[in-house]
Amino acid sequence: MRSCGTCTKCCEGWLHGEVNNQQFYPGVPCVYLAGNCTIYKNRPETPCKAFACEWLADTSIPEWMKPDRSQVILIRHEDGVEMIECGQPLHAQPLEWFMTAYITGKYDSITYRIHNHPRTIRSNK
Repeated sequence: MRSCGTCTKCCEGWLHGEVNNQQFYPGVPCVYLAGNCTIYKNRPETPCKAFACEWLADTSIPEWMKPDRSQVILIRHEDGVEMIECGQPLHAQPLEWFMTAYITGKYDSITYRIHNHPRTIRSNK
């Protein structure tokens, strides 16, 4: 079973969410993040305990794709998987892996953002 360990990318202000009525969103990290989570032992179920990025959920994704290593977060949605940049421009290696995963049928639909401009690719199935 994978674990977050020291990775805090989901809390750093690359995703949208709310913890204890405190909003976080792109550019604004969770107020409880100070190097690590200051409320970890008492963090709420939603979104904190319930959230799992795709790297955590799918052990077939390479270790180097862990968000704090690759600088991207993969998020599963009902209609596919999204790749989100984490503070720096999308590198070729994660994008190449993601596109290959799509082409080989791992995902039916993918969305990725380059400089916050989304690109979506969907299968014609």
